Amino acid sequence: MIPHTIRPCRQSDLPQLHALIKALSAYHGDVATVTLQETQALFFDRGAPARAFLAETTTAGVIGYAAVVERVRLHTGERALDVQQLYVREGFRSQGVGRSLVATAVAEGRARGCAGLSIGTHPNNRGAQAAYRAMGLDEAAPIGPRFRLAL
Repeated sequence: MIPHTIRPCRQSDLPQLHALIKALSAYHGDVATVTLQETQALFFDRGAPARAFLAETTTAGVIGYAAVVERVRLHTGERALDVQQLYVREGFRSQGVGRSLVATAVAEGRARGCAGLSIGTHPNNRGAQAAYRAMGLDEAAPIGPRFRLAL
């Protein structure tokens, strides 16, 4: 377990947050196309849909993040918090940082009055799946096909 703290991401952290988003995409073999200005709008502008929490150490600085978005189930009126992104830099994984970020997201969901929390992972990421189960999260059944249209 590496000593670390979790805190809300501040606007002054925008460049670091943007870099972490890019690092997560690269980790999955993707290319993040979101710009710094778009990241600003998503996390800090009035009515921004997302909120981020940063993990940091006194020696290495920011080492990870969790980005959350609130969702609503219209047929029940229940709100839920979705951890859309969770990333810990190489060299700091499997040391409790991800667990702390998830615990912070759980606390945030409870503070908002949400009925639940969800988090997804790549089907081949067995380590993350085992970690989420160890944290007490249950695997959700697939909802079914989803469709999309580019606008």
